[in-house]
Amino acid sequence: MNARAPFEMTPILYTNLTSKADTIIHQGGTSSGKTYSNLQYFFIKALKKPRQKITVAGQDIPNLKSGSISDLETILYDIHSKIDPSLKKIFETRYNSTDKKHYLCNGTYIEFKSYDNWQDAKNGKRDYLFANELNGIDYKIFEQLHIRTSKQTIVDFNADGPFYAHEKLNGEGYQWCFSNYK
Repeated sequence: MNARAPFEMTPILYTNLTSKADTIIHQGGTSSGKTYSNLQYFFIKALKKPRQKITVAGQDIPNLKSGSISDLETILYDIHSKIDPSLKKIFETRYNSTDKKHYLCNGTYIEFKSYDNWQDAKNGKRDYLFANELNGIDYKIFEQLHIRTSKQTIVDFNADGPFYAHEKLNGEGYQWCFSNYK
């Protein structure tokens, strides 16, 4: 692990890094690495350019805490335990547990949010959106978040059954990716 490549290159991370799509949809089974790899991707984005706003949206705060917030903490721990000590400052974050935000030294932050309704989701714009476990997020909420995202949206969900993503997230600008535990 080094400053230029702090993560193992998984197929999901590789797809995200090489895709030109405005929206990437990751459908996969439990333990296929979707959330973890997507968070690694967004952490790379956070490091590359200052003053980025990255929103990780989920069904509710308890799900975010046990899922993506916990995964990002693991990612940060893994980075700090494996890199050269002289590089640790580059990867440091300051976490505000009240706001559920990780602040990087370059002015970028990664926030974790849930929304009660589509009106709540109209508040705020962002550079990147990660809709984690999309099938737990109402379509109108996702739509409001997505149209207020300027650079890229990535969504993930388990393949439990068809829902609005299969009908509405298709066409130009969308890339579907499928994964499993292997």
